[in-house]
Amino acid sequence: MAVQHLDAGFVDYEAGAAGATTSFTFPLPAGTLPGDTFIVSLVTKDAHAIASAPSDATVIFTTTNTSPDMTLWVWQTPAEPPATAVFATSAPEEGSLSWMRFRGVDVAAPLAGGPVPASAGTWELDNHVAPTLMTTADAAMVVGGLGLPSGSRALTVESPWTIVADPQVRKGALAVKGVQDVAGSTGAARWTVGGNTGIRSLPWQAALRPAPGGSDPDPVSQAALIYSWVGAPAPDGFAVSCKTELAASVRVVAGTDADLTADVAYSALAAPDGDGWSRCVVTGLDASTPYYYALEMTDADGLSRLSAVAGPVATLPAVGAPASFGFGFGSCLESGSTETRAFTRMLARGPLLAFHLGDFHYADNTSISQASHRVDMEAQIAANSGLRALLANVPVIPVKSDHDVGGGNGVLPGAWTAPNLAAFKQVAPLLSSPVADANYGTLVVGRVKFIVTDHRYLRTATSMMGAAQKAWFKSELVTDEPVKIWVMDSPWVNHDAPLDTTDANDKWSDYPDEHEELGAYIAASAVGQVIGIHGDMHALASDDGSNNDWGGFPTFNAAPFDKRASIKGGPWSEGTYPSSGTAQSYQYGWVDVTDDGTDITVAYTGYDSSNAARVPLSVVVDTTQVQPESPWFVWGGSVLSPLALGGVWDGAGLVPARFGGVV
Repeated sequence: MAVQHLDAGFVDYEAGAAGATTSFTFPLPAGTLPGDTFIVSLVTKDAHAIASAPSDATVIFTTTNTSPDMTLWVWQTPAEPPATAVFATSAPEEGSLSWMRFRGVDVAAPLAGGPVPASAGTWELDNHVAPTLMTTADAAMVVGGLGLPSGSRALTVESPWTIVADPQVRKGALAVKGVQDVAGSTGAARWTVGGNTGIRSLPWQAALRPAPGGSDPDPVSQAALIYSWVGAPAPDGFAVSCKTELAASVRVVAGTDADLTADVAYSALAAPDGDGWSRCVVTGLDASTPYYYALEMTDADGLSRLSAVAGPVATLPAVGAPASFGFGFGSCLESGSTETRAFTRMLARGPLLAFHLGDFHYADNTSISQASHRVDMEAQIAANSGLRALLANVPVIPVKSDHDVGGGNGVLPGAWTAPNLAAFKQVAPLLSSPVADANYGTLVVGRVKFIVTDHRYLRTATSMMGAAQKAWFKSELVTDEPVKIWVMDSPWVNHDAPLDTTDANDKWSDYPDEHEELGAYIAASAVGQVIGIHGDMHALASDDGSNNDWGGFPTFNAAPFDKRASIKGGPWSEGTYPSSGTAQSYQYGWVDVTDDGTDITVAYTGYDSSNAARVPLSVVVDTTQVQPESPWFVWGGSVLSPLALGGVWDGAGLVPARFGGVV
């Protein structure tokens, strides 16, 4: 039986806040069968003691000196392959776990030679050649790798070797040479390392023995899913952007059960671009219904495979129908962060959707290359397993802020803007936008309308939004929905003195004329209750509208996913958390929308680094009193009050306000 190489991958654990780990973990690829063979490499910055590994995993090599430290395993999956494989160290480590999977390997004696490392298993300067190996079986699969302390070095290996896993923190690169028909010498394996001098490495090679007798396994598609991102939700479907390898076509398969056998629907086929990205839109689904999904990938040989099943992703409720739901939001993630707390906790609450309100990374990239901006996003997704899980399982609607839009902190659009937007569209499943040169749009969930605006791509020295977007925004405020949630990147309530907007200043306070104009329009003309949500300020905060001199509506802030705390804008009626200091923080916002057919309650809670509730605020709207394009009434606590007078119930009495009831 011939040995087949199936796929490979890696997981990086970056240094920094909570970046080190004791649990180096990777998900098993879809289609893993009992007896599939994995070669696994763990490279860490410092010496590691292995605390545990899958029970059938056998250490086949470990370095004899440390810092960095490398261990190799061969692991053959049991009768019931687990969903994930965990290789645990006794103390937190920074490093990379890489793997490659094979089928048709002898279960009783998987190795037909090696592993043979260079330099007797010690790290040496500038020795990037794995010595020759003598295989002991015909038709052995020759494999190898290179341990390297630096994740930033570019690697190549001589033909016919192919690199299949190339981690970015502490390299445990893996490569496949192929099947050697006759037992004997493999020859040396020569690697090239960028900046080839002054770097220690440890190259090695080994051989996998083919299983005896039997027929060759059926051909297996080599296509693989790298990342998926769900977005653009609707009552009848959703979109998935995905990055694949070796796929000639991709489509979404959705169903109401995890086996994808009930109420199955398919998207149209999509052809990945030259970087592996494609976007699939599945439609024809039932409203308010959870759907699981997978990506069906077909390679150039016509062989297909399914990715691991993700979800369930719930379709939106019918437009105009009362619906209760929850959603998460936040912003600001350190470049390369492996901190997952905010994402995993948000996902655990079961959001219908989520909003990433900017600073997806902190690259401040001035490149005019679309590829450069794409790589910034891909590197962030690759680094953070919590972010990957959220993107793959919940519709996430993103906007840009000052550090991820290109050009540097707060500068106006420049030569980098078009390639940055092109990369954004390539990677993220954005909402449909009225224009091609920006990212703004709407979605309606039941009787709640989300208006997502773009304050980055169209910004000038005199306008945050530009004339066309501003006119569109005003038109969206006068439609019939009784609640409108304005989604933006940075705080609306900001009493700072305006600064020169030609010099990297990007706060609403720096645009006083437009700030006043929009606030006056909202106060005079908006239909229903307006609520603003945003990030950018590295704190949790909420305001009932009493500090909002530009429209009087409530606002909620949530950040950072992983950055140091800081305060800007405000003041905030419910305060901020933290109230001071610069501690590294891992926070997010959560909103529960409860619609009983009469009242719609919008309840915000910020969750801090320990997942404790902070700065809660609820807004109650009596929808029976909302009249399109006319004064309306809201229920504030127990008092019915006209818009002209307003009302905020603070638990003791009525406080003047312009919109809504806040309790």
